[in-house]
Amino acid sequence: MTSNDLAERTTPHESPTLEEQRAAHEAQKKALKVIPYFLGLGWLLMVPISYFIIAPAIVEGFEWQLLVAAGVTIATGVADFAFYKLFANTVEAQAQHLEQQSSEVEQAPTEFAKILS
Repeated sequence: MTSNDLAERTTPHESPTLEEQRAAHEAQKKALKVIPYFLGLGWLLMVPISYFIIAPAIVEGFEWQLLVAAGVTIATGVADFAFYKLFANTVEAQAQHLEQQSSEVEQAPTEFAKILS
């Protein structure tokens, strides 16, 4: 698929269909299940990286290197947790939005029938 094909398929005024939004939401839910493993592995890898690479470049003393390594590791852990919570909240909000949209689509024919009668 070339960029021209993509440009022809989607226009600036065209919004994704409900089915496309549901498919994207399902993909995000699957990613939400896998992300903690990647974040956890990355956090575990930050311990030796921060101790052997980052801390010696910043300070000289052994005690200070331990403190810097601990600080960097804690900061990345907090950032990982914040990212995960933000992503989870976004997925949850999207689920509520999709549920609201689908209920509006289901109610629309009923309201149109009431108008006609």
